[in-house]
Amino acid sequence: MSYPSGPPAPQLGPDGRWWWDGRQWVAVGAPPPPVQRRSTGATVIIVLGVLIGTLMVVGILAAIAIPVFLNQRNKGADAELRTALQQVEVAEESVRTAQGGYSADVDIVTPYVGQLPKTVDVWIVSASADAFCLEARSTTADRALWATEGGITELDCS
Repeated sequence: MSYPSGPPAPQLGPDGRWWWDGRQWVAVGAPPPPVQRRSTGATVIIVLGVLIGTLMVVGILAAIAIPVFLNQRNKGADAELRTALQQVEVAEESVRTAQGGYSADVDIVTPYVGQLPKTVDVWIVSASADAFCLEARSTTADRALWATEGGITELDCS
């Protein structure tokens, strides 16, 4: 009987037959050899790859979402500033109609102003018979707007 190339010919098994499993001769009817597991570290590398990939996706989403969120806060602060400035502008126009000119005196303008947002501080920077300058600053965001008789602006009118 001839055997394929490999290790030396084995002794015959209990039933007199053998087979080659690609690595060794095995007796037919003999229990299979224990399976040897090779630890290559591939599982750790795969887990690290998935973890790094997940962190990259979260980072990209945060890089997109955070500026959008901050911009929405600024838009909200601007809306509050504009509302407060419009109220004080209307009050200044009412004072001008009643007294013939704009007033820098808060006590004169205050009765004409409705309820201002609590997150906004408004100042009368200057006023004359023909012109006024108002400043509004948000207490919750680093935002400021100015108003003149010509309207609301982001440029300092003082």
